[in-house]
Amino acid sequence: MKNFFIKNWVHFAVVAVFFIITFVYFSPEFEGYGLKQHDIEQHVGM
Repeated sequence: MKNFFIKNWVHFAVVAVFFIITFVYFSPEFEGYGLKQHDIEQHVGM
């Protein structure tokens, strides 16, 4: 099992970097900020 992680550490690192970049890019959305979408506003108002 130890050999598996040693051989594939690059793949795990790439996935971790992808998640970090995704979290940083979408952090305003996670905090509740976002674009106002007209169709969603109209649906809520009905």
